[in-house]
Amino acid sequence: LQLTEIYREGNKLVVIEKYAIEPAFTQDDDDKKYYFDLNPHVIRQATVAPKTLVRTSPLQLDHPTHIRYKAVVLLPEPWDIEDLNGNIKTPAFAYRSSVRYKQNTLTTEYELRTLVNHIPAADVVEHARKLEDVRDDAYYYLSYAPATATAPAPYKLSIAMMFAVIGGIVVG
Repeated sequence: LQLTEIYREGNKLVVIEKYAIEPAFTQDDDDKKYYFDLNPHVIRQATVAPKTLVRTSPLQLDHPTHIRYKAVVLLPEPWDIEDLNGNIKTPAFAYRSSVRYKQNTLTTEYELRTLVNHIPAADVVEHARKLEDVRDDAYYYLSYAPATATAPAPYKLSIAMMFAVIGGIVVG
């Protein structure tokens, strides 16, 4: 980790970090593919569902909360990556995500903003479901299967082929 910048911009704190990750990809034991995970942990931590869903009192939120997470990954070679956009909006929060790829650079951005300081008790179950939708969306990974060297198939000479070759030599 190399912390390159930390500064205030108005009422927000900006932290810029750079990483050189070796090895960047880890191999899964089951499918033998290699994976690189992009996990916007601050978004995922902020969207943990409340423990008590069935309640009689409102659910208090940490408001105002506004989190933006951006990761830029410089890839050593071209990848086939499709751009993606996500949006989830409720009376309690607004969330957006994007995945963009251009010239060997993958950029993921996630943003979460609370809109109110509490949720009525009757709406907590639906709120928890939407938080889970955010947690499902706030994750991206790259994967590849290593090229396997394939040995040439062994040559099999059948009895019929052997007689055809011998017959060809004898007749010829």
